[in-house]
Amino acid sequence: MSTERSFLIRRAEQSDTAALALLLLDESYPIDLKVMGDAEKSVGEQFTYLIEDTKPFGFVSAGRSDLGESSMGQIAALYLAQEYRYQGIGRKLLVRGLSVLKLRNFDSAHIWADAEIACPFASLGFEPDGSRRAVNGKNIFHQIGYRLSLGAYF
Repeated sequence: MSTERSFLIRRAEQSDTAALALLLLDESYPIDLKVMGDAEKSVGEQFTYLIEDTKPFGFVSAGRSDLGESSMGQIAALYLAQEYRYQGIGRKLLVRGLSVLKLRNFDSAHIWADAEIACPFASLGFEPDGSRRAVNGKNIFHQIGYRLSLGAYF
């Protein structure tokens, strides 16, 4: 008898914005909520997918990189509620975001991660690319950029 839980990953709609924002309410998570905007936007904008069981508990937003390279996409946001972490669910969500970038013909993917922790994406093949930034949320977060060749991954 399998005890594996099933979840749905689907494209977010404008009506999901409030539910996704509630996920972040008690977290010190540096995200501009505009990345969770309309899922019908054109290429180059953000495309957001959520994961849910009875309600949303995470999301990924993917689109054009903010580093100015036209062939590079970016995972602009990746969030998973605390009780769902360390179960492989976040990895599935991240892979969905990478798939979106590949389908939109980006050659590589960029993601920002907290500078104070080891790269949580190294097992997928992401490598540091030398980019750095400070993000102002409830606290100031220092982040390091990581890059992945989508052709090598898919």
